[in-house]
Amino acid sequence: MNARTSTPPSTLTKAVVERPETVLFKLIRSEPPIMRDTLGLEGMLGVIVVFLAVALLTIHDPVVGAGVMILLSGLALIAKGVADSTMRAFGMK
Repeated sequence: MNARTSTPPSTLTKAVVERPETVLFKLIRSEPPIMRDTLGLEGMLGVIVVFLAVALLTIHDPVVGAGVMILLSGLALIAKGVADSTMRAFGMK
C-alpha cells in the first residue's frame, strides 16, 4: 500500500520503481517498423522503380530530374495528408 493513499501502486509504477533499467532497456530495444512490413513487396518495388526512373531522367537532364523529384515529393505529402484526414474521419488517429 502507498503511504500517502490507501490504494496500491500500479504495476507500471512498481516496474519503474523496482527496476528502472529494465524499462529503459525495453524502450531502447524496441525495433522500428521494417519497410517491408509497411509497404509490402509490391510497394518496395514501386519505390525502386520510381527512384530508377528519376535517376535516369536526372542523368539525361538534371534540372528536369530535380523538378520531377520535387513534384513526387509534393504528391507524397498530399497522399499522406489525405490518408491522415481519412484516418481521423474514421476515428483511427
